[in-house]
Amino acid sequence: MQKLERFVVATLGKIQSIATRLLRINTGIQDYLVKEQLTSQKLHYAVSTVWYRAALHSQLCDSRERERLFGTIALRIRQSSKRQTILNTTVEEVRQFLRCDRVVVFQLSPDLSGEVVAASVTQDWPSILGWKMEKPCFYDSSKDHFLQGQARAIDDIYQANLSDCNLQFHEELQIRASLIVPILLTPDRERDQEDEGDKEEFMLSEYYKTSPSSPRYPITPSPKLWGLLIAHQCATPRNWHNQEVELIGDLAIQIAIGIQQALLLEQVQQENRERRKTEATLAVYKKIVSSSQEAISFVDHHYIYRAVNPICEQRFGLPSTKIVGCSLAEILGENIFTTTVKPYLDRALLGEKVHYEHWFNFEQAGQKFIQVSYYPYYESSGIISGVVVSTSDITQRKLVEEALEHQLLHTRLLQQITEQIRKTLDTQEIFETAALKIGRAFGVNRCIIHNYTAAPVPRMPVVAEYLAGDLVSFLGEEIPVEGNFHAQQVLSQEEAVVSNNVKEDPLLQPFDHLCQRFQIKSMLAVRTSYQEQINGVIGLHQCDHYRQWTPEEIVLFEAVAAQLGIALVQAQLLEREKQQRYQLQHQNQALEQATQVAQAANRAKSEFLANMSHEIRTPMNAILGFCELLQKCVTEPRQKSYVQSISSSGNTLLALINDILDLSKIEAGKLEVDYASLNLRLLIKEIQQIFSQQVSSKNLTLLTDIQETVPTGILFDGVRLRQILFNLVGNALKFTENGHIKISVSWQERLADKKNKEDSEKSSLAPQTLLTIAIEDTGIGINVEQQQQIFKAFVQNEGSINRKYGGTGLGLTITQRLTRLLGGTIEVKSQFGKGSTFTLNFPQVSLAKVETLEVELVEIKQIEPAEEFEGERLLELLEKLRIEEETFWSQLQITMKRREIRAFAQRLNQWAYEHQCQILLEYVTRLDNQLKVFDWEHLPETLQHFPQVRKALERNRLNY
Repeated sequence: MQKLERFVVATLGKIQSIATRLLRINTGIQDYLVKEQLTSQKLHYAVSTVWYRAALHSQLCDSRERERLFGTIALRIRQSSKRQTILNTTVEEVRQFLRCDRVVVFQLSPDLSGEVVAASVTQDWPSILGWKMEKPCFYDSSKDHFLQGQARAIDDIYQANLSDCNLQFHEELQIRASLIVPILLTPDRERDQEDEGDKEEFMLSEYYKTSPSSPRYPITPSPKLWGLLIAHQCATPRNWHNQEVELIGDLAIQIAIGIQQALLLEQVQQENRERRKTEATLAVYKKIVSSSQEAISFVDHHYIYRAVNPICEQRFGLPSTKIVGCSLAEILGENIFTTTVKPYLDRALLGEKVHYEHWFNFEQAGQKFIQVSYYPYYESSGIISGVVVSTSDITQRKLVEEALEHQLLHTRLLQQITEQIRKTLDTQEIFETAALKIGRAFGVNRCIIHNYTAAPVPRMPVVAEYLAGDLVSFLGEEIPVEGNFHAQQVLSQEEAVVSNNVKEDPLLQPFDHLCQRFQIKSMLAVRTSYQEQINGVIGLHQCDHYRQWTPEEIVLFEAVAAQLGIALVQAQLLEREKQQRYQLQHQNQALEQATQVAQAANRAKSEFLANMSHEIRTPMNAILGFCELLQKCVTEPRQKSYVQSISSSGNTLLALINDILDLSKIEAGKLEVDYASLNLRLLIKEIQQIFSQQVSSKNLTLLTDIQETVPTGILFDGVRLRQILFNLVGNALKFTENGHIKISVSWQERLADKKNKEDSEKSSLAPQTLLTIAIEDTGIGINVEQQQQIFKAFVQNEGSINRKYGGTGLGLTITQRLTRLLGGTIEVKSQFGKGSTFTLNFPQVSLAKVETLEVELVEIKQIEPAEEFEGERLLELLEKLRIEEETFWSQLQITMKRREIRAFAQRLNQWAYEHQCQILLEYVTRLDNQLKVFDWEHLPETLQHFPQVRKALERNRLNY
């Protein structure tokens, strides 16, 4: 409260002080008016005068400010060379002068769309720089005013009677009042902007002259609207003064001038860039023309050289100063110019591109074959002012072409003569045809051919002749060789002997009388031979004039002689071949008859052996059967050894008979192939199982290697393949004492190569297959010399081997023939002392489906008990079975694991073959069959019967 009271007291004190001062001023004014005797009229006049002077002063200040602003902006516009800088300067200065919210420059496109390209705005309002509009809605209503350079001022958008579109446009941009001033450019300047090549000068200020009748002011077309300078008042309405509108209009003119100056500068810069680019291009062209290997020149329509390149100077042997300015007639010669050059130049001056080739004789370069091209040169106006001449020296190419053409003609002539000669292989006909064709080809009066024989005395009788005209025939004449130096020289060399004038040839002087008798004036002679064996001589006679034989004619004549020599040798060889063929034909007929007789005898032998083998095998089976019975009945050691010898020999004889029977069937063609589905993997396993006992007895290892790509089922003759593998594995086992035996199986499959592509397409692109089976051993091996002999019948490696290992020598023969019968091949690779590898290749083997769970197992043969079985070996087997029963079998009944049951069966199978126990083998076979077909219904029962097998063996031991 105290503070408030003090504030009120202080305020009242100030009010009293102000009132006192006002009272004193009023008193002073009254005193002054009384003293000066001023009436109310005088006072009103004085006040009006002061206010008028103050208004004039204010207007003068505003005018000075506008002039300053106008001068500043105009100066900046004229000082700036970039259009964007001009626009940015303008909008900033105008906004500050008008103190408005936003100033923009809106540039219009030809399609009436537009974009804000410059803008200045206060912080309170958004900038619309870069804002685009399809077609300003205010354009149609104000178009005429804008084209006349009139501005449009809108003090308040809500009082200006705007269209709905225009009103919405202002509201979206937050505009309450606006001032729009057009920026006008003339059409000529716009064309300068589009076409930078227009160089016409004009005054920018002429666009805005208003006295078209004055001669100083040319009539100009209507200006074009480039854009708009727009000021926005965003917060409140605004009354735009006339001075502001006039100032903005003047600034729009300055902006137009600045834009035109910037466009002109851009045009000049572009022209400078184009000029520099053109100058650089011209420099490159000049360098290209100067470095060109063609002579290039320019000739005007008066046939005067105006420019030449260095090659042209070299061509004429003159510097350019002595060529340029001279006429073509002066440089080339009047005759060449008139007859050769001028007609082509006239065609080029009429607008035609002309090309031709011609021989020219130059003073410095000599005679040259020139390729000439004329190209009409057009000015920018389209008038032909001259011709560009381009010439190339193609003399070397022309000479090569002529040489090739000449050579081609000679080649064709030689080919024609050769073809005619070789149409027949009759010697006399060859002579006559050669004389006719050679005489006509060389255009001589006479062509004679001599046949040459060296033994017993050299002779050269004339055997064929061609005559043109009424001349004396040379037929029947025989030219002597001894003492004839001309003939001896012809026979001693491959080159032709040339006599252009027989009277001047010293070699023909001794035979001048013959030359006169047969009217010979020029002669060309050459020998015919093949591999230095002379068989004749060809002579050409010119009788009606002396002839200079050209090098080309001589070369062609020598080539024809060489072909004739070959043709004669071929005819002689053909004659000999005919005789030999006739003799060979008779020999072949006799040989064929002998072969047929031998084949018939061989077939008869094979049929006899086949029949006899059947007849012999029947009693042999009976003998072996009784031997088997005797072995069980005979107990005396000596007698028992006799029976064993008979049985062993009988088995050997039976094996020999079987081999002979198979071989006879193959040779007689009675062995048939039966293709059926075959489980290849099971077959290999059967082979391994069959030979496992023998391998184990020799302490060897039988390995198998079947690649994953090998199919399970194939279409094949399983019986024959099994027989082949039995023979090869049996041989490997027989001849191997240490190491291993390995059966490898591989499968290759590929598409047909290009050679058989058509066949493959016919067979639906079936792939080519190859089945390869290799049997490898580490046995005694085979010598290289004997590797091809082992496939012959009754042939073995060595006699000592036959005595040591036995055998008939037919196994590999049968194997090879069975392999061929199945469409395959067999190969052997061996190294003596290190082992052998027999490889079977069967191409084009087809795939087949097999039932893996229902495949019949290999039937196990009956095992005959050996003498020692009932002794220690049986006790050893019983002990193994007892241990197996007490340890592994008791646990196996509980677990029933398939893998363990298989291992159990494999052990029993090995013991069965090792101890020759038939009872155990039958049990293992039954167990193995049930495992393979997954017969889990009967498998446990079979497994429980294992102790009964051991008990049965014990009973047999006691009974024995």
